Amino acid sequence: MPAIIEADHLKKAYRGDVPALAEATFRIEKGEFVTLIGRSGSGKSTLLNILGCLDSPSSGALTLDGEPVNFRDPSLLVSLRRRKIGFVFQQFNLLPYLTAQENIEYPMLFNYREPEVRARAAQELLTCVGLSNRGHHHPSELSGGEQQRVAIARALINNPPIIFADEPTGNLDQKTSEEIFSLMQSIAREKKTTFFIVTHERDFGEYADRSFQLIDGKVTGA
Repeated sequence: MPAIIEADHLKKAYRGDVPALAEATFRIEKGEFVTLIGRSGSGKSTLLNILGCLDSPSSGALTLDGEPVNFRDPSLLVSLRRRKIGFVFQQFNLLPYLTAQENIEYPMLFNYREPEVRARAAQELLTCVGLSNRGHHHPSELSGGEQQRVAIARALINNPPIIFADEPTGNLDQKTSEEIFSLMQSIAREKKTTFFIVTHERDFGEYADRSFQLIDGKVTGA
């Protein structure tokens, strides 16, 4: 079975040859729920940005869902992100002037989907994340956990095969964090969506099918 994420000797160095990512080689299958654990400054965000096609490696190759990534073509990267990738962030990044449902619908605007299609898909996802009665509330009217559920639904709205999550529970208490990890795990199982989650919380590795570590810029356990 072809890997949905295939990283081949990915490396990243900044000016002055400062290494941010020393070595990343691994394969992830469709529907896997994977965590990447590492301390602050270990290179987690650098790797995630490369995998999410938001940054380019200094060397190495990346294939997503069978499609080799051409980091030299910005328009292809935009297309790839829209078709293949959903993002979940620590800060939620919801638009404050939109309701929960409108925030979920928002990415579909860039794929030119009709209003009724957007609304129906958003309502289905609100139910999926346990917020069927909160669609007309604005972010300021939602708890942190509810905002992150909206963010997860937004990441899923275009049916991407891959979700990248950067410290998705970093602003949440322990109980809510466990609920969010459990929710993402159940979505991965139900929708066969691949989740690649960056976290510094080792305890959450127990939710994963596999858990990698990033130590001194090198991915281990892959």
